[in-house]
Amino acid sequence: MLPPPPPSRPAAPSHPDDAIRGTDDDAAASRFSAVSLGYLSDPYASLLYKQQRLAGQSARKAPLINVGTHHRTAALDAVVDSFLSAAGDGAQIVSLGAGSDTRFWRLNDASQTRQTPLGRYVEVDFPQLTAIKAQRIARNRQLTGTLVSADPSSPKPYAVSHGGTALTAANYALLPLDLRGGAATLDADVLPLLDPSKPTLLIAECVFCYMSPDESAAVIQWFGQTFERTAAVIYEMYGLDDAFGRVMRRNLSQRNLSLPGAGFATAQAQADRFLDSALGAGVFNDSGAKSLWDIRTTVVPKRELERISKLEILDEIEELRLVLSHYCVAWASKGLDQVGLR
Repeated sequence: MLPPPPPSRPAAPSHPDDAIRGTDDDAAASRFSAVSLGYLSDPYASLLYKQQRLAGQSARKAPLINVGTHHRTAALDAVVDSFLSAAGDGAQIVSLGAGSDTRFWRLNDASQTRQTPLGRYVEVDFPQLTAIKAQRIARNRQLTGTLVSADPSSPKPYAVSHGGTALTAANYALLPLDLRGGAATLDADVLPLLDPSKPTLLIAECVFCYMSPDESAAVIQWFGQTFERTAAVIYEMYGLDDAFGRVMRRNLSQRNLSLPGAGFATAQAQADRFLDSALGAGVFNDSGAKSLWDIRTTVVPKRELERISKLEILDEIEELRLVLSHYCVAWASKGLDQVGLR
């Protein structure tokens, strides 16, 4: 949530994508902190994230980060729930840059009380990250217990392929994929696992900011054109032309990270990207967005705000407002009603 600090010493030369892959560890550590302190309930966070910290280094994040993680999660959960309600049975979800995300397992827990069973859930990320996740899933019965076998004769409910970087089941798939390959890559690797006639949701959390505008537009266009009924929800930065943004970009550059896709001035601009006429007709026909600050003031219930306010002391309300006003959740839909935050 905060502009990341510069590294303590210059980083050794590495692959240009190593820094992007490292952002998953940052996000997972923030979620683990929020869960451990009671901001969120997630029994799977500790199963898919293994702490790797130096001696004396705390896993506890700053209160501002914990609050931001809570609001981000609450908003994304609300949009996903609105999609599932609108979509009905057999809805499909594709999570881009999924990393250590636990949503598939949390949704399956919730499905015990939900009237609309979830269809297939597909996660994609760099192979270096999917290899780690596939291994952790395969080694944990709590995680594999949710998987449904595509082959009744198999002793396991899943199959591992692509040199250990892919894991598939009837209701779940984890794929190694570079999204910069565009429509050709999505057609070859993702589409065979999905049914274009079923409602499908795209989830992307801080993914498009690391891609060029043309690359992310190609992904949005593919989803909008491939599925008859579709929706999307993204979590992204915006308004980085001010002092806050300059500090963020400078610190990120010292970690070998750049933000080629973060040139959106407002939260509404993030929503408008789904309605860009350059994408062609019939892609998405409705969109919206809220900053995390707006989510705090209009979406998160007052009782929940009161609850989390008792977890830690947070005096810097103006700083909180500044940070939350540079992140947003944006959504879009086609052929589905009432998807998003209202």
